[in-house]
Amino acid sequence: MKQLLLLALLVISTVCGAQTYYWVGGTGNWSDLSHWATTSGGSTFHTQLPGANNDVRFDENSFTAVQQVVTLDQAYQECRTLDATGVLNNPMIQGLIYTDALAVYGDLILPATMQRDLKTIDMSGSETHTISLNGVNAGGLSFIRLSGIGNYVLGSDFSAANLYIYCDGGSFDSMGYDVYCNSRVRAFLNYSVDIDFSGSDINTGEWALQGNNTYDMSNTTLTLGSALFLEVSAEGIFHPVVYIDGPTGFTSNFSCGTLEVAPGSEVQLDEGITLTANAMTLNGTNGGAISIHSSIPGSEATFSQSTGIVNGSYLVLTDIHATGGAVFNASESVDNGNNDGWNFLVDSADNYYWVGGTGDANDLSHWATASGGSTMHTALPGLNDPIIFDANSFSSSDDVVTLTGDVTVVSINATGALEGATIQTAAGLGNTLTILEFLNAGGLTWDVNGLYLVNSDMFEFDAGLGNMPGTQLFVTGGGEVQLTGNLTINSIEVTYGGLVANGSDFELSNSMRFQGLDVFGALTSCTISTAVFSAEQSISALNLMGTALTCSVSFQMGGWEYPNVMLVDDCDISGVGYINDLMIEPGSSIHFYGGAQIVIQNSFTANGTAGNPITIDCLDEASYGSFFKESGLVEVSYLNLTNNHAEGGATFNAINSVDGGNTDGWNFIVGVEEAEATSLEAWPNPSNGQFQVATQGYEGHTIYVYDMCGKQITNSLITTTIFQLDLTQEESGAYLLVVDNHGQLVRQLLIKE
Repeated sequence: MKQLLLLALLVISTVCGAQTYYWVGGTGNWSDLSHWATTSGGSTFHTQLPGANNDVRFDENSFTAVQQVVTLDQAYQECRTLDATGVLNNPMIQGLIYTDALAVYGDLILPATMQRDLKTIDMSGSETHTISLNGVNAGGLSFIRLSGIGNYVLGSDFSAANLYIYCDGGSFDSMGYDVYCNSRVRAFLNYSVDIDFSGSDINTGEWALQGNNTYDMSNTTLTLGSALFLEVSAEGIFHPVVYIDGPTGFTSNFSCGTLEVAPGSEVQLDEGITLTANAMTLNGTNGGAISIHSSIPGSEATFSQSTGIVNGSYLVLTDIHATGGAVFNASESVDNGNNDGWNFLVDSADNYYWVGGTGDANDLSHWATASGGSTMHTALPGLNDPIIFDANSFSSSDDVVTLTGDVTVVSINATGALEGATIQTAAGLGNTLTILEFLNAGGLTWDVNGLYLVNSDMFEFDAGLGNMPGTQLFVTGGGEVQLTGNLTINSIEVTYGGLVANGSDFELSNSMRFQGLDVFGALTSCTISTAVFSAEQSISALNLMGTALTCSVSFQMGGWEYPNVMLVDDCDISGVGYINDLMIEPGSSIHFYGGAQIVIQNSFTANGTAGNPITIDCLDEASYGSFFKESGLVEVSYLNLTNNHAEGGATFNAINSVDGGNTDGWNFIVGVEEAEATSLEAWPNPSNGQFQVATQGYEGHTIYVYDMCGKQITNSLITTTIFQLDLTQEESGAYLLVVDNHGQLVRQLLIKE
């Protein structure tokens, strides 16, 4: 098929002749023919847009002022060679959205003087094609995809978000130039390509080489961890030098000559795989421990080196077996469980007491060997050294301890420390606090940009006074965090492991999120007030029995059960949720995403007022959200309803409400207080269950009886002026008698003794 397409293009080129398109006139859209001249700077224009056999040129006559812009405004545009050599005035070529593609069938040449924010570049051909980006990134979301049977060579350093090689035949040669892809480099399965990265420095987040390709990696240096795409898959390919600097995840067996891991990095290995190196350097620091673990708690992965000594330091190891014949030492490191073959060389743990009030945690003059003491430690706290803030640490509630850099400690105990003194991380990214076993927050104020609780078994977290309004808390260790005490906090995110709340209450200014595969939440008998609550469907478990949840910005339900939910302010709804009792606060605006559904299992309270109505609509105007209740009566009032359906067997009545359209299943009713119909009379009331109801004027209408949970007890057609109602078989209590009189509800409360 591809050969036929290339033959067709050759025929077109022969018949029509390959023409060059020269851009003129500065800023404009690719689809505007008034910019495509037949000569450089000319005034005669092409009558159709560039095709696959036409070269495109941006040159010294293309742009007349500084920073003019060419916009790729179509979903698909094409040319043969695109060459911007010689452009002046620092122009820009940009795409609109990442799915919009520019197809290039020849060379791609962009000088450093041409700014760019490209989205998708599809290069396809059968000849030799040069890619020259001159080291300038093709764009923050750029995809450069190589296909066809051509031979692709780099003419300069290459920088783009993504490089995809899925040619069917042909070759790719980096020509020794450096390759930087902040997202990923992928060579795809079931294709056969000669791929030569020899002599190049390669820096990427995801590195996935697959298929029947042949690879030349000689004299390369591969740097991993520059993005959050945690896939390194290159089984059977030897990498001379590999440097890990940041989060990196290996998904298949991997082999290299030299492996070096930078301080503060996180290395994850899929269970059962082996990372093999001739020489390993695994040196974390006091402020930048290296975390190495498998993808599934309790299931090991392997580091292998055949000879020599691996002297690792400041490592946090979980489920990692060391084999191959080398000696593996881990000094000042933490054995987080299921680690075979490592020699943990740990000095005896020393208590570190903070003294002297305000200061930087890197200042040794604040770390005493005893409470309030004057003898100071000569080194900063190690991974296994407990930190203690106590009654002798601070003299004023205005005192502040600043943590600079990524700090990892085994435990912090602030019992008895002066209330109000602050623990904070320094401003900016890269300043986090990781705690491995235990935290007692005491009465301190915590303002920590990233507080990571990491333990593969159980982490004890005593919130003390729970004063953490500026803290972003992350549960990432695979074990469970056992919380004691209420929390006022910015956000909580559980991505690996679980949070057991033990009845604690939460006041979150930002969000509470549960996301990932090996994640659970046990939040029973809690009160949770948050802007955002998110529980992905993929997590292991979420138990909210007896818990009251209030959301004000976003509720991402994930298919879980929620006992008691209140929606307030301006709140978005996504997914499906099963809610026992739902309440919407008057004046709130509730916005469903298309297809989102709330299944009400007991009660639904949404009573706005004339001056403070409730708005319920859908963010996708072409779709709708829905409420579902299996049976019973739902009566709400003063709603503005648009693109919302009421489903199930229940009756949904919206009293004194506005129908904005696409509101299937709702009954819009004028309220009883506005009805002109005479009220129903029932006697005796209370009674033993035998009631007579005066129904004159209601003949031909249906009379309904509901219990106080909204469950319909009976319904009958009215045919007489005196209706005989028998509730003797029902339990004692209150019942609601309802007649729908041409859209006006008439009701009477009945009491059975």
